Amino acid sequence: MLTQLLPPADYDNNVLEDVITVTAQGLDRTMRIHRARRDKQPVATIADLTTPHGYSGDIRLLVAADAEGVVIGVRVIEHRETPGLGDAIEAERSDWIHQFRGRRVMPDERSDARTWAASRRGGDFDTLTSATITSTAVIDAVRAALLTQQALGEALWAVPQAEDPVD
Repeated sequence: MLTQLLPPADYDNNVLEDVITVTAQGLDRTMRIHRARRDKQPVATIADLTTPHGYSGDIRLLVAADAEGVVIGVRVIEHRETPGLGDAIEAERSDWIHQFRGRRVMPDERSDARTWAASRRGGDFDTLTSATITSTAVIDAVRAALLTQQALGEALWAVPQAEDPVD
């Protein structure tokens, strides 16, 4: 799944080993951030996180972002959402998840989450029909991943060490 979001030709380190574990802002859960580098320089991150706010419970997803915090892609890798409704968060079932590509959290959006909300709640993101809770959970999780990475700043790219805990 990592290679669907970030082709191996884009980096030269082992992203499975170059990883830190942090607490995701707004989710109060830990997430793993895989760091991709080329010639030891930051290329991208892939955050592996779980939101507990899905309609049917936890939704686990990967959020890939370039070194500037722009979303490369998002994939849902585990969920129990309603078949035919909430399961449209899967890339194989609909294009809905692709709307995050090219987006970023701007500094003024840290305190104002309105643009990072479902359209049915006045935000910029489409909502899956009859799955507002599911849509909102994914939108909020992607935003939490980006905000967490922004908050880490340079610490995000500290010397790689397997399972290097960062608070």
